[in-house]
Amino acid sequence: MIVFPDAEALALAHLRAALPTLRCGTELPAVADGRMFLVVGRTGGSMTWPVLDTAALDLEVWGPDRAEAHDALQAALGALLALDRQPGPIASVRVTSAPQYAPDAITGEPRWLASIDLATRATRSE
Repeated sequence: MIVFPDAEALALAHLRAALPTLRCGTELPAVADGRMFLVVGRTGGSMTWPVLDTAALDLEVWGPDRAEAHDALQAALGALLALDRQPGPIASVRVTSAPQYAPDAITGEPRWLASIDLATRATRSE
């Protein structure tokens, strides 16, 4: 059987290792308390069966101010782009939507957004 790794989980594992002080997950905590937080979410993608699963991932960073949230998003993008064309489960990484400032519509908190495509290689499972 052909299986693909969980792109969200791979991205988060790498971000947590590369940026250990940046809190991150797949959902914003109920109480963000103005501290920095990065949300990674899969929004779709495409598949080249049976070789690649190209996940479309959105990155959203909330922070105490616009500049700090921006810098955290840039650091996250840099950490993920470093995985491009390396050995392992990730085949490629590319930015599909460059960073954009979009304050949270409900709270007004500073928030930066970007999107990437993260392509993962298939593996065989028995």
